[in-house]
Amino acid sequence: MMVAAAVLLTASVHAGRALQPAAGRTVTSAIGIGDAVSSLGGWTESPAHIRLFAPPAHQSEYRAFVSNSAFDAVLRRIADAQPGPPGGWRPESVPPLDAFGSSGSYNRFQLVRLYLGNRPQTAHGPWAAAEGLETWTLVSPYPNAALDAVEPGTLLLVLRVPPL
Repeated sequence: MMVAAAVLLTASVHAGRALQPAAGRTVTSAIGIGDAVSSLGGWTESPAHIRLFAPPAHQSEYRAFVSNSAFDAVLRRIADAQPGPPGGWRPESVPPLDAFGSSGSYNRFQLVRLYLGNRPQTAHGPWAAAEGLETWTLVSPYPNAALDAVEPGTLLLVLRVPPL
């Protein structure tokens, strides 16, 4: 019951109002989301992945980045920079539709065909940022933005978690 209330509260915050980060300035766009990624090196921002995998109504709260780095190397860099809670950043091999969820506008059949029965590696964890809490999702290998090839590097999807 408490989880349902938190989800409803989160949805209402996203639906119509700007967020108030710890610094006290109003954030109405993706500025500041995922800024810590630059300190980890080797990432390129990929807005096209947001258009594919983020819920259309909340895309302003997401950022996506891609790296040529291997999944294990990325996990080590993240753990060195900011270790997560127990169970955070645990790598899992999951079906493609589980890795990318059902909220985005991507073609599910096309995504499943790309992986041809293979499972991408994923890991999830929190990231404490100056603007507040973020949740990071890593996926490797990841589909390119055209959904016509799987890239060998790592995709990072970052979501700003609104204050409750």
